[in-house]
Amino acid sequence: MTPMSTLRWSSFALLAALMLPACGFAADDNAGWHVFYDNGWRLQPSGAWVGPSTKSEKTPDGLHILDPTTDPGSGRLYYYFWQVKPDQGATVEVVTKTTAASDLWGSVVNVADGVHEEDVSFFPDRVALSYAKISVPFPVAKAFHTYLIVVKRTDIQVFADDKLLIDGAGKFTSPIIEPGRNRVAFGASASSATSDAVWQRLRFRGGQADETRPVVIPKVPGLQLAMGDTVPILPGASFQSMFRFANGTLQVGDHRSTDGGRTWTTASGPWVGAFQFGDGEVLQLDYRTHKGDAEGWYASDLTRWDADGKPLPTLKARLHVPEFVPMVDDDGSVRDGPWCDHAILQLRDGSLLAACCGTFKTDTTPITSYGSLKAIKYRGWVCQSTDRGLTWEYLSTVTADPNLGSEGCNEMCLARAPDGSLLCLFRTGGNAATPSPLYQCRSTDEGKTWGKPQKVADRGVWPNLCLMKIGVLACCYGRPGNWLTFSLDSGKTWVGHTCFYAAKSTCYMAVTEVAPDTLFVVWDRVFYDDGGNESSGQFGTWFTVKRTAR
Repeated sequence: MTPMSTLRWSSFALLAALMLPACGFAADDNAGWHVFYDNGWRLQPSGAWVGPSTKSEKTPDGLHILDPTTDPGSGRLYYYFWQVKPDQGATVEVVTKTTAASDLWGSVVNVADGVHEEDVSFFPDRVALSYAKISVPFPVAKAFHTYLIVVKRTDIQVFADDKLLIDGAGKFTSPIIEPGRNRVAFGASASSATSDAVWQRLRFRGGQADETRPVVIPKVPGLQLAMGDTVPILPGASFQSMFRFANGTLQVGDHRSTDGGRTWTTASGPWVGAFQFGDGEVLQLDYRTHKGDAEGWYASDLTRWDADGKPLPTLKARLHVPEFVPMVDDDGSVRDGPWCDHAILQLRDGSLLAACCGTFKTDTTPITSYGSLKAIKYRGWVCQSTDRGLTWEYLSTVTADPNLGSEGCNEMCLARAPDGSLLCLFRTGGNAATPSPLYQCRSTDEGKTWGKPQKVADRGVWPNLCLMKIGVLACCYGRPGNWLTFSLDSGKTWVGHTCFYAAKSTCYMAVTEVAPDTLFVVWDRVFYDDGGNESSGQFGTWFTVKRTAR
């Protein structure tokens, strides 16, 4: 991530605070066109591939993208998830000039409809369909030209200045490279090619532009919902989770607030998933554990703080999970100990319950969404401690259903519902293009057994739960989009699903109650400036949630 200067961050924070209620930038819409780039981003990219050897900058002529090397990883491609339906097709209009391209994919517009994809490659003297292997001479380098790329079913056509340049009837047939790819993209997309191009505009017709839609607060019988202000917390940061002390102090990364998120000072402290005892001590298990000193035992640092957030000596915790076997992460690394996910709660007998996930000896279903990585779908379970977190014993499996999503059960959150039962909400996949549902399981016997998984939402990474004083459960989740949902009946039903931010984000969030009827949600935003350079920031948004007569 590229750190922002103080002036740049202040300007962006002001703009973000003004624009967030509209859920992004307003798109120019002329006869159904969605403008992606036109002397600046009109739709923030859903993402980008930005190699270290490339650069981009805003010039008087447009966005200049230069890939001067064939170093591994070089490239600079900006994309937007447009969700085009193959039978309806789409049209892309791009105004560009390419002065150098050493090979196919060096300077391209990529179109993918979830089934097929093609890259229209621009050379100084010709235009080509990269997969269909059709090339037609054209003076691309001599001036800026307006190109139309039209796709529908298995047909693709390319026009230059309103004249048909390539008739690719029946040639839009190359399958998508990765599952669910449905996007439009432009830039330099091959490490094996060099290129030099300027892009003035790209817009599309067909598909959708979600982030231009305003935030819609649904009407929920029994609830009054309202979105409040948004404030910057951490400039230049990706997501940093939140912990709320019993005295109301908020901890987000290395920042702390004593006024409900209005102002922040620098101070290290716990993060989401920590637990505070009645005597004030706070403890936290490390997310990753490691193989311990005996078979079936795993080690973790037990980090601690006092009631005022001052560090206490770190202790060593031990977890006993006899059936665990090393697991493969989505980055290909092998973990020799379970993940202790972001949840610890206290049972009625005073003992602690922690959520964990990983693989057991009997788990054999592969995670196909990880490509060639030999990963096995995860199960979720809980461990119990009766000695204030020093020793944890496997208690029960929450779910090991191999049919859940693309990954199985992971990123678990625990909460006690108003009816006294325990809820565990969890992720089952993280691909924004093909989301996996958010599920929950319920225990009515203090975690000894769990009911069957129930679907909560159609997507959901890293859910975080908050039980409000009015007896309403709030949950944040997402990808794609940052969402909130609520339950008035102890999690039996979830209502009021609200997308409050739809552009690029990790979609990791945390939520807590900071005042009566007031939630505070922390989340991050990744954005691109008009020169195509990536920045980020963490924010907090207030929501009012009140009970009303049904």
